[in-house]
Amino acid sequence: MTRREPSNPDPTSRALQQAIRESGLSLREIARRADLDIGIVSRFVSGQRAVTVGTAHTIAKALGLRFKLVRRQGKGGKPGGRS
Repeated sequence: MTRREPSNPDPTSRALQQAIRESGLSLREIARRADLDIGIVSRFVSGQRAVTVGTAHTIAKALGLRFKLVRRQGKGGKPGGRS
């Protein structure tokens, strides 16, 4: 297993970390609902570990949130570029 070190959490990770903190649920309960090891959830919330898109989706679902990927629009309205 490869350890992932987040350098600067992206907006999605920050929003999910905030949702976890504001949920009122213990990390143990979130991990149970998501069927994940509590260590994964704990390290993600503390910023020590990044999570995959699949794991983020699973955590969001455990919190009762909808997880949706949205394509970023670049210059001229074309997908993929930075604006």
